[in-house]
Amino acid sequence: LFIGVPALTFLAIQGKQNGAILPVLCLAIEFAYFQATPRPKQVWIFAGLFCVLPVLGVLAVLWLHPMALMSMYGEYDFTPYERVLSQGRALASYLGQFLIPHTPSMGLATDDFDPSRGLLTPPTTLASILLLAGLSFAAIVARRQMPSVFAGWFVFLAGHAVEASF
Repeated sequence: LFIGVPALTFLAIQGKQNGAILPVLCLAIEFAYFQATPRPKQVWIFAGLFCVLPVLGVLAVLWLHPMALMSMYGEYDFTPYERVLSQGRALASYLGQFLIPHTPSMGLATDDFDPSRGLLTPPTTLASILLLAGLSFAAIVARRQMPSVFAGWFVFLAGHAVEASF
């Protein structure tokens, strides 16, 4: 756990940045399927070292040296805040594609979302965020009865975490 996951995460990041979410995926599986018995303290130490601590580190860098991670945003017509706001609409759109596929809007390059400038600009921004929060709450409530729904939902969210950030 403490050697394999970090080593494989490091190797995954060398191939693609999305490899950074491997510890989070491990936690989603842990919380979904291994809930019946009390978990050893090593699981909580792992979560702290490989999930919480890196997030706190990134937040500290953003606080102390924001341009270290955000310098590339000069090329775009949106801010990091607007990008994160827009991701709620993008994820809601992806969910809609699961329910009602629309072939013309599917493909490799589906990043043509207009940026959200605020919670109500456009109004679908807040609606999308509330939808995602509601589905997350429902997945947490249903975790014991439907662990695969919990795992699938949080793997979906974690899978977009790198794409939705800086």
